Amino acid sequence: MNALTRRDALLIALTLALIALPLLAGANYAWRKHHWAEEQLQTLAPRYARLAGLQEKAPELAERLAASRKQLGRYVYPADGDPIQAGNDALQRVRSVFTQAGLTVASTQVLPGQATPGFDRIPLVLRVEGELLHLQSALAVLPGLTPVVLVDGMNVQLGAQRRGDDAPRLVVQFNLSVLHAKAP
Repeated sequence: MNALTRRDALLIALTLALIALPLLAGANYAWRKHHWAEEQLQTLAPRYARLAGLQEKAPELAERLAASRKQLGRYVYPADGDPIQAGNDALQRVRSVFTQAGLTVASTQVLPGQATPGFDRIPLVLRVEGELLHLQSALAVLPGLTPVVLVDGMNVQLGAQRRGDDAPRLVVQFNLSVLHAKAP
């Protein structure tokens, strides 16, 4: 047998290196992809657990969502109605409260709605005249209205005094508003 010469050994080593180099590059690629996949699994595991928990609690969440929508209906006009009709309805209810309390409603106005996130805020302006006792009784009833009527502000002035009338007459302008849900 012939002994390998230095040149032959070098050629064999280079050939083996050329064969081993792609194998080593492939192994490095596979090792890096394996670590990347493990990192992705570690970041996805909490998300998956959260989604699995939400799926498990889906009936309870649907029940609570329905209850919260029902509760919201006590405070806000529903989205399926017209905002202008909601404003007119609220104005009629407020007007009724003040007239039943003994106040005289001088003027009313529904202003254009203002868009807020999730709701339309419908401003109402109401001007009433009467005695302080009647005003107090109306203000006691106002928070019990549903959907809720919000008092944004009020301006109370002393009105003209009638002859022989002991109680001072007040002129009050209310800036009220109601909320109307936006359609999803």
